Amino acid sequence: MTKLGLFLFIGFAGMLGGCSTGSSQFSSSRMDYNQALQETEQKELLLNIVRLRYNEPPAFLQVTGISSQFEFTSELLIGGETDGDGRLEVFSPEAAISFSSSPTVTFSPQQEKEFTRQIMAPVGPETLYRLIEYGWGLERVFGLMVRRINDVGTPVGLEREALEVPTEQLDVFRKLGLWQRTHQLELALVSRSVGVLDGYFIHELGLDDLTALREKGYGLIREEDGYTLTEEKESLELIVSAPLAGSADWLSLADRLNLDGQAGTYRIDPMRNSQQNSFQLTVALRSPLEMMAFLSRGVSIPASHHTDRVAPDWPIPDGLEFFHVHASQQKPSDVYLAVEHLGTWFYIPKDDLESRRTLGLMSSLIRQEVQAGGAENLPVLTLPVGR
Repeated sequence: MTKLGLFLFIGFAGMLGGCSTGSSQFSSSRMDYNQALQETEQKELLLNIVRLRYNEPPAFLQVTGISSQFEFTSELLIGGETDGDGRLEVFSPEAAISFSSSPTVTFSPQQEKEFTRQIMAPVGPETLYRLIEYGWGLERVFGLMVRRINDVGTPVGLEREALEVPTEQLDVFRKLGLWQRTHQLELALVSRSVGVLDGYFIHELGLDDLTALREKGYGLIREEDGYTLTEEKESLELIVSAPLAGSADWLSLADRLNLDGQAGTYRIDPMRNSQQNSFQLTVALRSPLEMMAFLSRGVSIPASHHTDRVAPDWPIPDGLEFFHVHASQQKPSDVYLAVEHLGTWFYIPKDDLESRRTLGLMSSLIRQEVQAGGAENLPVLTLPVGR
């Protein structure tokens, strides 16, 4: 093979190799965007928590579209000089390969009525179960999401300016968390038949009526005066193991919560929907916005912001050890996460695993409660590889 033929072969092979280079560019770009989205989501959440510390409203942006156009170009130039007989004397080949990327990200503010309702509505007991089942831990989940359990905790309307988390409430959560970690109690979602129309009986039913009821998910229970209409509902229950149920520690805690310590199983219901009895734990659950406001009490602010009345002079409440945000006038380095607000940097150190886990829990909860939806609500990522 002549020198010219060899170079042409190498150049052609190099341009073919550009296809694999384009594929690797596609792969690395996808991971870069994934990392950037995750980091900015966490920063937005931290910034909103800081805003609430300053009594400012939070603001959320939703990524509605990401597009990135890649262009791959290559050039092969060959120059040369010949002698008088037409033989090639000087051979000067040149080759060039280049990539270019044009990313476009589209945001939209989340201000619609449904989003506002979701962020201000208290979460349901099933959310407690899902997050604990996922592995966040009962003590941390209850500490973030539960404001009051039976008669233990903070009454509605007083939490925002409370100087401390009630000691008795913290003690209840810590004990429940310890017993859950040591497999002495568990939370379970149980499906049960519940009466739909209390005290109302159905006397005459035809075959068509029975078929229609079953299609709609209803059932019937035979009573002396007729049939009671029922439906299957999932309820969250706290199940205490037999050895724990007989212990003095459990009986003492059950007495503080006005529970029948020998029952073994206790239904957990939101306080707004139930009346307390000795076989039931009634819990007042925070909304996502309340949880963020609760965590905002763990944000340290500069002393000048106190004296200038930029922010309320609230100390970090006792019992909020699982979340702390530091403040600095200079941009911090080597931290887990940092955002700037009102000329001050607020950050979580890399080694503060408690705060990092709590922020992760809050992020998971918002994804589940606020940003849940079909595929039409998810951002579209288009990364065509160039020619």
